[in-house]
Amino acid sequence: MKILFTFENPLASPEADAEVFTSTANALAPLATQAWLHVPLPRDRAAALPGMPASLTLVRAWAPLKPAALRHFCCGLTLVLRREFRAADLVYTRNLWV
Repeated sequence: MKILFTFENPLASPEADAEVFTSTANALAPLATQAWLHVPLPRDRAAALPGMPASLTLVRAWAPLKPAALRHFCCGLTLVLRREFRAADLVYTRNLWV
């Protein structure tokens, strides 16, 4: 099974929902045949996040980091344009405005 994890806030975030989301992604990604993490990131951010399993491929969301309302809207609007979205068997998201 191919899983696309989508989150509209930049990671790492101290918010409780971010911790639940990343814990779920870290637990399920090794069980999937392919797993992606779709999140907004600054352009200079590394290709991986601290503590991210090697089986989870990072996909940069096409969204500005600020303002938050525009980031949420763009994450949801552009998600369907991503190749990973079309290839995924399951899309796991939290708080995404779709």
